Amino acid sequence: MRVFTTTIVVRGYELDAYGHVNNAVYLNYAEWARWCMIKEAAGSMEYFKAAGLAPVVARVEVDYKRPCYLGEALAMETRMLEFKRKVVVFQHLVKKPGGELATEIRATLVGVGAQGRAQELPGDFQKLFQGP
Repeated sequence: MRVFTTTIVVRGYELDAYGHVNNAVYLNYAEWARWCMIKEAAGSMEYFKAAGLAPVVARVEVDYKRPCYLGEALAMETRMLEFKRKVVVFQHLVKKPGGELATEIRATLVGVGAQGRAQELPGDFQKLFQGP
């Protein structure tokens, strides 16, 4: 199973009144990790444009385990958990320095075509993003 890793350093404007990362910011972290994954696996978003579709988030589940703080370099591990013809589920593990799990995010994405309807993902999608 292919795992994509991205590092994100916590910035001051991402903190809440308690001094730790605001809960909603983790969705931005997951989005950035997917952009980095797409660049690494497929080269760019042109991969989706060439297929006439866009990956659209349909559902997100977030499980918070430990708070993250200013300046911490967080490792975002992204892997494909489930693949169907039109739907894919990615898992994002946010790990603190030292490897402690801070947050687990599961994002369900749907391939959406120009007509605004679910469309099959490209034939090589699973191989690119999950590996052989």
